[in-house]
Order: sequence, then structure tokens, then C-alpha cells
Amino acid sequence: MRKITRKGLKNKCDKLFSGKVRETGFCELKYKDHINCGGVLQCAHILTRGHHAIRWNFNNALCLCQGHHVWYTNNPNAWKDIVARLFPAKWGFVQKHQNEIWDKDLDKVLQKLQ
Repeated sequence: MRKITRKGLKNKCDKLFSGKVRETGFCELKYKDHINCGGVLQCAHILTRGHHAIRWNFNNALCLCQGHHVWYTNNPNAWKDIVARLFPAKWGFVQKHQNEIWDKDLDKVLQKLQ
């Protein structure tokens, strides 16, 4: 059996994390703004996946429909405003932890997600 690469392990963590976020089962912004809900459910990171210390933390993600996800991806200032207003605990968490150093232990991340 082939050993999984770091990239493969990272992709596996992303897929598991996304699935768990989408288990919410509904768009968390439905009826909370002017955007029409629509499309499949997606994992939307509050701060980008480049913030590895919080990339796989559920306080850095919301379950959004495709419509909301695309709109807010293209309107980052509105994204910051709505997350800070409607999800203040999550916003506070990401602001506090966004610059922490990540230990790069993907096996530990995977273990927590399984």
C-alpha cells in the first residue's frame, strides 16, 4: 500500500472537515441578508484556508449555500461585517487565533476529524 503524501493528507483533512461542516444541513445565512439562497451546501471558511492554525477549526467555518458562498467570496468587506454581527463568538475566535503558529501535524488534524 502506498504512503499518502502530505498533499494527499491535507486534501483528506479538507474533505472530512468540509463534510462535517455541511452536516449542519442548511445555509446558516438563509433569510439573514438580501442574498437569495441557492445551490449545494458548502463549507465557507471565515478566514481563508491559508490560516493553517485555524483551517480545520469549526469556529472558522459556516455552512453556506453556493449562492451565499460565491457572493460573500466576491464581497469580502460585507463578509467580515455579517460574520462579526451574526456570529460574534466565531469572529472573536478567528481574530484571536488567526496568527498562531501551526505545528504542521496533519496526522493529528486527521485524527481529530475522524
